[in-house]
Amino acid sequence: MPNYECAVVLAPTLSDEQVQEQIETIKTWFTGLGAQVSDVDVWGRKRLAYPIGKNQEGFYVIYYFTLDREQPRLVEFEKRVNTTESILRHLVIRLPLLKEPPRLPKEEEEAEGGEVERAAEPAEEAEAAPTAPVPEATAEPPAPSTEQPPAETPPVSTE
Repeated sequence: MPNYECAVVLAPTLSDEQVQEQIETIKTWFTGLGAQVSDVDVWGRKRLAYPIGKNQEGFYVIYYFTLDREQPRLVEFEKRVNTTESILRHLVIRLPLLKEPPRLPKEEEEAEGGEVERAAEPAEEAEAAPTAPVPEATAEPPAPSTEQPPAETPPVSTE
């Protein structure tokens, strides 16, 4: 089943109770369409990049869900969202399918006590880019050169 993400911006004029009711209402819209909501991420009240209507702020909520068939059901959701005055903007995107689960950054893995796995360098890359040995630093300065610069030749006149 495809994974989706829906970002919703609610009107800032809603009270906290109305915001919670609207969050639950949208979640029931998704479940009514046959979607399985896996997570609801509430970002809270944020300043908008540009005014929407006369609103300078909005309440951001992100829904993560899966849905079997996308087109007819998402059209129904779009109709509901477009007729709701408390929703300023929304965006539904289909997330790419991941072959592997996302990995934690190296610092978080070490903090959790997990071992950090190092990717083995392919043999082809190792052969293609040989590394030159680094000369060791010595305490003695290099000996002065005994070579003399070439003597300058006088200019030739063309008279």
